[in-house]
Amino acid sequence: MVLDHLPDEELMRKLEQERGKGRDDYPVRAVWNSILAGIVFQHPSIESLRRELLRNAQLREICGFDPCLGERAVPQPCPG
Repeated sequence: MVLDHLPDEELMRKLEQERGKGRDDYPVRAVWNSILAGIVFQHPSIESLRRELLRNAQLREICGFDPCLGERAVPQPCPG
């Protein structure tokens, strides 16, 4: 319901425009949707959300990650 009713289309278009023709390993919309899912499902951290996305193929698909990629669709943590 959140994804269907949140007025974020203008933001998504702007972010996609800013990305332009750059790398698109992790689509802007899918990443944004996953962050929203993390809030809705009360994940205490991004790492907790990542673990859920790795485990839950249905959530990955709802967020907009490519189902053909499976777990590889989930963004990796930044080295640091």
